[in-house]
Amino acid sequence: MLAKVNFLQQQQQQQQQQQQQQQQQVVGVVLLMMMMSDSAADAVVNAAAAEDAAVAAAVVVAAAAAAAIDAAAAVTAAATAAATAAATAAATAAATV
Repeated sequence: MLAKVNFLQQQQQQQQQQQQQQQQQVVGVVLLMMMMSDSAADAVVNAAAAEDAAVAAAVVVAAAAAAAIDAAAAVTAAATAAATAAATAAATAAATV
C-alpha cells in the first residue's frame, strides 16, 4: 500500500513538473511574440521616419530645381535685354550715319 502511495505521489509530481514546464514554454513563446511585435512596430516607425526624410529631401530638391529654373529665366531675360539694347544701339548708330 505504501509503495502504491509513493508511486501515485511520484506520478503527481511528474505531472505537476510537466505542467510547469508547459506553462513556462507558453510564457516564453508569448514573450517572444510580444518582443517580435515590438520589433515589427519599431520597424514600421523607422520606415515611416525614413519616408518622411525622403519626402523632405524631395521638397529640397524641388526647391533647388525651381531656383535653378528662376536663375536660368533671369539669365535669359538679361541676355534678351542686352541683345535688345545692342540692336537698338546699332539701329541708332545706323540712323545717325
